[in-house]
Amino acid sequence: MGLNASQQTAVHGIVENHDITVVHGPPGTGKTTTLVAAIQLLCTRENTVLVAAPSNTAADLLTERLAGSGLNVVRIGNISRVDDNVLEHTLDAILARHPESKNIKKVKIQAAEYRRQARRYKRSFNAEDRREREHLKTQARELESWANTLEDRLVDQVLTAAQAITCTLVGAAHPLLDKRKFRTCVIDEAAQALEPACWIPIVKCSRVVLAGDPFQLPPTVKSLDAARAGLSTTLIERCIEMLPDRVSLLTVQYRMHQAIMDFSNQYFYGGALAAHASVAGRVLSPEGAAVTFIDTAGCGFEERLQQSSGSLHRALSRFNPEEALIVREHLLQLLHQCSGEQPFMSSNEGNSPHEVALPSIGILSPYREQVTYLEQVFQEDPAFSHLLNTRNQKPSNEKPSNQETTLTINTIDGFQGQERDVIYISLVRSNPKHEIGFLQDYRRMNVAMTRARMVLVVIGDSATIGNNKFYQAFLDYCAARGAYRTAWEFMR
Repeated sequence: MGLNASQQTAVHGIVENHDITVVHGPPGTGKTTTLVAAIQLLCTRENTVLVAAPSNTAADLLTERLAGSGLNVVRIGNISRVDDNVLEHTLDAILARHPESKNIKKVKIQAAEYRRQARRYKRSFNAEDRREREHLKTQARELESWANTLEDRLVDQVLTAAQAITCTLVGAAHPLLDKRKFRTCVIDEAAQALEPACWIPIVKCSRVVLAGDPFQLPPTVKSLDAARAGLSTTLIERCIEMLPDRVSLLTVQYRMHQAIMDFSNQYFYGGALAAHASVAGRVLSPEGAAVTFIDTAGCGFEERLQQSSGSLHRALSRFNPEEALIVREHLLQLLHQCSGEQPFMSSNEGNSPHEVALPSIGILSPYREQVTYLEQVFQEDPAFSHLLNTRNQKPSNEKPSNQETTLTINTIDGFQGQERDVIYISLVRSNPKHEIGFLQDYRRMNVAMTRARMVLVVIGDSATIGNNKFYQAFLDYCAARGAYRTAWEFMR
């Protein structure tokens, strides 16, 4: 199957364990590939596997990958929330394509016609007319009942024939699945799922597979009281702690340069990860460092407060305009370094003999207002405006695409599940009180840092963040293994 040793061990555990299996998949280790391989094997032993995830985006990704592997997949859920790439696998689309659906539609049309005739107005209305009306209503009811029976039978056939049924955790409560039982339930991104939501699909199964990484983005718990009471602790975290012998850690990552991986590897994963040979030494430019910290200490780049753009509750968000300008200056130097003296261009365009295709670039910040300011800076710069893909260029109800554009600016949470050749992270916080707010959520920073393939650049104030052990460890790492530069180098 082309799996490495740790992936094969995980697949074996999924197939052979009788009740609970945990697949711990750090960034870039091929968690989804492992799950797809395991589900393929399970489908040779079981009628149907239930596959769930906390979000529609994650459920759609699994649907696409499972269908791409050749499995018969049915996606359950609200069709308006399903990605266009997997619409053909939704139950509605499958039913619409089925030959029997035409006959059902004809029966429904005939029933509607009988009802229309029965309701037709007549000035004079005698006993015979009344009998005819009742007869038409009876025929309409019988046809509707027949059509519903045919439709229920067709739905049952489609779901029974499915090798995998995919849905969100809450979607597992869909009435269509009420009476269905499964041998195995696979829950992806379990580290982002609230435990009560996980139990919705679990109660339909006798075996569960939890896949995810508790050192990445946690579930959203808005109530502090609920979080303190334990709601923020996920089921996968409890299983890792209570059942260590059921945990399979994926140990080979296929995304990051060795130097980008190593900090997270040591801090979160106990040094258990190894970069695959295909990515370990992959560089954008032989002259540049894979990891760089640009220190704004002493430059007077203090954070500012601003009402968050688009906020319904008029919340205040932080931004740091000077940091945004440092990002622009460093990126400009990086792109000229990549292209030499040649003009740079979007990798989505056709190359002329004198143009150099650019790497894909992501600029992230934990603060939404900083993202808004960064978008403004890059939109107003003619060197970048034609390369930019912002959050606001898509309808609000459309999910982020995995398609890589040359330059993307987003929050860390909004960039979830994506990766780029180059990642910039603007930390924003810079104040004399050394307050770092929710930068203390190290899991969010782990996600941000591990989005980069070849270059990671972090911009921040060491005087503000250096009192925190996590960030001090990162600063020491950059000084020892990467590049530690001052913002003064980029100020004009």
